[in-house]
Amino acid sequence: LADTTGSMYSAIANVKAGAASIMSSVAGLGDVQFAAAEYKDIYDTYTWKVNSSFTSSTATTQGGINQWYASGGGDGPEGQMIALTDLANNADDEYGNSVDWRDDSTRILVWFGDYYGHDPRLGYTEAGATAALIANNISVEGLSVGYNNMNATGQVTRIAAATGGHAYSGVNNSAVASTITAAITTALEE
Repeated sequence: LADTTGSMYSAIANVKAGAASIMSSVAGLGDVQFAAAEYKDIYDTYTWKVNSSFTSSTATTQGGINQWYASGGGDGPEGQMIALTDLANNADDEYGNSVDWRDDSTRILVWFGDYYGHDPRLGYTEAGATAALIANNISVEGLSVGYNNMNATGQVTRIAAATGGHAYSGVNNSAVASTITAAITTALEE
C-alpha cells in the first residue's frame, strides 16, 4: 500500500525500480502472492485504489506498481485510514476492485508513506482501521519515509504493534525497496 501523493515521487521511483527484486527475494519463503494498492486523499482524483489483486504473477504485480504516480495531497495528512480499513475488509475501491485476500493465508500488508492519516476522515478512524486489520488477521509492516511525518502522531507504531507487525521510521527514499524486502522477510520468518 503506497502513499502516491505529490511528495512521494522519489520513494515511488525506488519501489518501481526495486519491485522485481523484492518479489524474487521473498518468493522462496513459501506460496507467496502479491497485490498492489495506493492511496491519496479525499479531494484527489481518487482516495485509494487497487492496482493489482493478489496474484503469483510478478509481471502483473509489477504492472500494478508501475501505475503509481506522485500527485495530489497538499494538506499534509492523507487518506490511508480509509485505504487500510477497506483493504482489511476486502472492500471494493472506487472502481469496484478489491485485493481478494486468500483464505487461510499469512496476511502481510506493507504500507509506506511520508505523512500520517486524517483521523477521523469520512467516518474512518485509526481505531476502526486497526480493528479491521486485527479482525482479518492482517499484520502491518509500516514504513515512515523521510522525516518520519507518517509516524509523527505514532499511528504507524500503534497500528504495527497492534497487528503484530513492525514500524520502520525515517526510511530514506533510496532505501524503501530494500526495507520492504527486509520487512516481508522478517514478518514471514517470525
